[in-house]
Amino acid sequence: MKKILVLFLSVLTVVSLTACRKEIDNDVWHEIYAREVASLNQYLIKDSTGYLITANIMDGLLEVDRYGTIQPSLAESYTVTPDFTEWTFSLREGVYWIDNTGAQTEYEVTANDFLFAVKYLGDPKNQAQVKTEFDNVALAGFREYYNALVDCDLAEDVACRNDVISQFDTMVGVEVIDKYTVKYQVGEDEEGNINGLSYFDTNILGPAFYPLNEEFYTLHGKNYGLDEFRTLYSGAYYVSDWTRDKEIVLKRNESYWDLEKVHIKEINMQKVADSAIGLQLFQRGEVSSVTVDGQELTALQKSSKWNDKIYLSDKGKNTYWFALNFGIIAGTTNSVEESKLNPEFNVFVQNKDFRKALYHSMPKELLLMQSRPTGAQEMIRNTISPENYLSVNGVDYTDLDVIPDCTGCTNYPSLQDIKNSDTYDEALAVEYLDKAIAALTDGSGNITDADQKTIPSFSAVNSYTVDGKLPIDILYIHGPGTEDTALGQLYKAKMEEIFGRDKINIILGTYKSSGYKEIILPQLYDIIYDSFGFKWGDPSAQLDRLDFDGIVNNGGYIDPYYEQLLLDAKAATDKQTRYDLFAQAEAYFIEEAYVIPWRATGGAYKLSYAVPFSGPMPSFGIAGYKYKGLQIQEDPVTTAQYETAKLTWEEEKKNLGN
Repeated sequence: MKKILVLFLSVLTVVSLTACRKEIDNDVWHEIYAREVASLNQYLIKDSTGYLITANIMDGLLEVDRYGTIQPSLAESYTVTPDFTEWTFSLREGVYWIDNTGAQTEYEVTANDFLFAVKYLGDPKNQAQVKTEFDNVALAGFREYYNALVDCDLAEDVACRNDVISQFDTMVGVEVIDKYTVKYQVGEDEEGNINGLSYFDTNILGPAFYPLNEEFYTLHGKNYGLDEFRTLYSGAYYVSDWTRDKEIVLKRNESYWDLEKVHIKEINMQKVADSAIGLQLFQRGEVSSVTVDGQELTALQKSSKWNDKIYLSDKGKNTYWFALNFGIIAGTTNSVEESKLNPEFNVFVQNKDFRKALYHSMPKELLLMQSRPTGAQEMIRNTISPENYLSVNGVDYTDLDVIPDCTGCTNYPSLQDIKNSDTYDEALAVEYLDKAIAALTDGSGNITDADQKTIPSFSAVNSYTVDGKLPIDILYIHGPGTEDTALGQLYKAKMEEIFGRDKINIILGTYKSSGYKEIILPQLYDIIYDSFGFKWGDPSAQLDRLDFDGIVNNGGYIDPYYEQLLLDAKAATDKQTRYDLFAQAEAYFIEEAYVIPWRATGGAYKLSYAVPFSGPMPSFGIAGYKYKGLQIQEDPVTTAQYETAKLTWEEEKKNLGN
């Protein structure tokens, strides 16, 4: 009842609130957050609030500017060997850590701070959330070192642990050359060969590569980061005040090495449990930016005060897709426990015609309109990799016009074809489904190798029975939110409308809190939609994780041709060849409909006082969370201002050759 009242009041204030607004202070950015951070330790962060704080209180070796171009940060320069195996960074001299008062400490930022960060992450006792960033770059010897410590700890052998730690300098590929120079050796394969990484400069934008002062950490141990007093700061801001579950205040580091680019003097973060009041706070001048939901948007568009101040932010780099459960435990050739499997879907999902029926029946724009009443078409993404983030010889990766070359790949599209196509085709979807039904039933509606079976109930759905006959029962699992529920209901209605209820029956289920833990990991679904972050600047960031034993191969599909294309692409040293092979692999993968990409992240309706495109472009790692460069204007951004700024920014970015 409380949420309904809050929402009602929020909508009322859209129209009625025209006065009593606080004057916006151009020096202070006001933010709201919903979830409290547990620690300021940069290696333990796991949500957007933690990313925002960490990105602003800590600097890494490199950063990105407002065009997404990688720029020097704590490293003023770096060199790379021709085979990309060794990356050597030269640090700025005279940069000191500061404390929670903004005072400069006796600790200078040195190469040892970066080496000690690797030691910290390499110790399994620290349970660092961001440790996987080292796994991604295959830092030489890191995996062996970490696993050796795990073995020692399992054996409760202290002498063993101490012996392994003593060998860190010879085992792990990070080296202090001198006080201001640190070197990383990267690209180790499973056989121990060092192959290098041409995109390592995008990997190190993440917090795993932020420095950690050994002396200060040793002083506080496990208590490091538990409050603003037991934390050191190397970034543009420091945490001056932290009242848990109420307020976090970040103030500008006045001794910052690049102070002229830090326009905002204070970031004031207030905890607000119910985001529904965010719009009211914005209209009162108490927050600097707010995301608007569909109901609020409708009311705002009727208000002469606010209807010309709403803009749709750009697409993000991550992609949502619909995952299909193939009944194989991911990374193995073993079947999922039979009691968990829906035999009807399991028979059909192995058939490409059936998967193509699902692919072409996906009403992407209609589904998006549930949360994006206008601009839905702009948010559709048919590819797995994002556009405008990767390019080779002046051509965007998603515009590569190379066709998969394999037996049976006649008339396969290129990645460029897929990107620009309208995949929604009801007639073609029905044609594909009829072909699949003809191949997998006996002509009387009985599904081959699918017997009657009762699927036991679990957290997301009650027990249900399938009879091994048409219609094909399909379990679609969605999240508990109102928007996800509405999307699931719309998907069910549309699928049954397109194919007919005599052919398709969608059963809806709702997970309670974590779709990954409750549903995806144990493979208790037929169809579910999900998203995974695009972590670094190479197509392998997503495609490699979608291979046979990849971390995002949720459904357990196996395709030797796709695996071989990935191996060939990763082995290629020439960037054009590498990207062409990855583009073939991605086009093939999508054409086989192992997953169904449907939308980009981002694209939220916004009201804001931030000067458009003045801050860092959202990029890899957490670099896009920085407020360095961001400027505040006196009045809310207008729709026209945003669109004009966007065109100017795009032209400037194009002229830079990005």
